[in-house]
Amino acid sequence: MQNNQSEYLTLAQAARSIPGGVSIPTVWRWSAKGVAGVRLRTARAGRRIVTTEGWLADFYQELGEVRKAERESDGGRCETSRFGGGIEC
Repeated sequence: MQNNQSEYLTLAQAARSIPGGVSIPTVWRWSAKGVAGVRLRTARAGRRIVTTEGWLADFYQELGEVRKAERESDGGRCETSRFGGGIEC
């Protein structure tokens, strides 16, 4: 399967392609529910849900912009989360 930009990845392939690794359910949540109002773009290919490396890059880019705006509006008072090791703003 190919689109005009890059090859489609199943959510399992997408999870494995992310440096540091994330679980398949995490990638599914990004597509179904999103993070901070940003959702990972996906498509259906038969019974499979697929994404592309480009769509992953777009997701990270947009999420980074949202997080930056949150930090700026919060005056830079973000805290490191005790659970999951992430940053909470």
